Amino acid sequence: MDDTGLGTQQGKLITDFGEGKISKAEYVEGMDAITDGGLTGSSLVIPGGGAVKVAKWLKTLAAGGTLSKTALTAIRQSYVNEVRGIKGAAEAMLKGGMSVKNVVIAAHGMRRAIGQKYKNLTPFILRQLIYIRNVTPRWLKGAGYDSKLGPTFKWYRKRGDTYRDIISSSSKPSKAMNKWAGVK
Repeated sequence: MDDTGLGTQQGKLITDFGEGKISKAEYVEGMDAITDGGLTGSSLVIPGGGAVKVAKWLKTLAAGGTLSKTALTAIRQSYVNEVRGIKGAAEAMLKGGMSVKNVVIAAHGMRRAIGQKYKNLTPFILRQLIYIRNVTPRWLKGAGYDSKLGPTFKWYRKRGDTYRDIISSSSKPSKAMNKWAGVK
């Protein structure tokens, strides 16, 4: 397991593309291969070797077990670290010459994939509460998104967000959920 940050196949492709080690065509081909085969590799990002512990907790959740608030906080921290890593990945893609439109598609896609991965590992009741929060209108204190998984690209554009706004939003986890979980 890799605690260094972008320790995934996607992260390596992004880094290599940003540093000019691979061409745009190689980057696109690699990302397609990863997406077609499902996200692979470990992408737990916990400083100080905590990824091993989080990986054990994730296995417990996947097996239908329950966890303490401490464990859920650590898992949320892993999620937050991955989401925040999208900013650097997007910057690397832009520096590598990728169009803003393609970067926004990649950044939003990464965020959706990370969100889906962690929602699938979230205990059932908490996951249902997250889904409800996501689609409940803002006037009822919900997020008001158009999908239980979070805002879609279409939702952002309908709201009037620019591509750069969407890239920025893709790397910002929910402050309310972070506060609930005790994550900064």
